[in-house]
Amino acid sequence: MFGSDEEYQDHIRLTNESKRMRERSALAMTSKPTQGGSTPVPWRYEPETKTVRSVPSNYWIASMDSWDGAVTPFNDANAALIVKAVNERGMLIEALKDCLDALYNETAGASDTPWIKSVKDKARAALKQAEGGE
Repeated sequence: MFGSDEEYQDHIRLTNESKRMRERSALAMTSKPTQGGSTPVPWRYEPETKTVRSVPSNYWIASMDSWDGAVTPFNDANAALIVKAVNERGMLIEALKDCLDALYNETAGASDTPWIKSVKDKARAALKQAEGGE
């Protein structure tokens, strides 16, 4: 199944990360909908069924199995990435808002250098996209 010790170690590391993420998700038990009214967070990955599910509602969100039953070494890693992105999205949005506020406060009254203007523009664009804008 694993072509090298490195592939096996990667598999073990991803499995352990997945377990830690499930434990963190279980501790975070909220039923707050994500932006745009999607399935409530937190989400978790269940390797036994190869599904991503919502913790509060147990909705089946995604299957990490392929139609032909093939198992790839990426299934667990992909599921972990999906779950982590959804569960940590709100925290990242708040951190970006705080950074923007701090940047505006530090540069209040001063004319923006091209670099500061670029940073503000990128941060505003990222925030808009993360909050469901275009």
